[in-house]
Amino acid sequence: AVVSTQSGHYGRDSYLEEVFSKYGYHVTNNSYFLCYEPETVKRIFGKLRNNGYPSSVGKFKITGVRDLTVGYDSSTPDNKCLLPTDPSCQMITFTFENGCVATLRTSGTEPKLKYYTEIIRRPGDTATKTSIKEELAELVKEMVTEFLQPEVNGLKPRPN
Repeated sequence: AVVSTQSGHYGRDSYLEEVFSKYGYHVTNNSYFLCYEPETVKRIFGKLRNNGYPSSVGKFKITGVRDLTVGYDSSTPDNKCLLPTDPSCQMITFTFENGCVATLRTSGTEPKLKYYTEIIRRPGDTATKTSIKEELAELVKEMVTEFLQPEVNGLKPRPN
């Protein structure tokens, strides 16, 4: 593909590199597991919150937690969420020291336990897009293994 800009014509990859150098890399890794047992979902999320929220996952340090199910947000002075809460839905967001934000939540319409992850690297960061993707993939693997425990909880991976 060729992109036309005010400064001229050039290829898609060149244009993307220009965007990345201006705004940084934004890399996502999102998926879900099927879970047909509501009690399993309650147990998974209960384990994350009942003994105090985790402070790390694998080598990745957690610096913030927002739990919209119970109204907790570690980033506010009173630890109360600024966003609307809903005790009927499970949703916890973890912020990591490396810039990743990971949200675990249930679907409101399907038997799915979803995760959304994004890592943002600011302009000037020397990491390559490949190394950022690998770092995020490692974090997701650790998060799924430690937090969701698919084998223990009988979660079914997303079909291809």
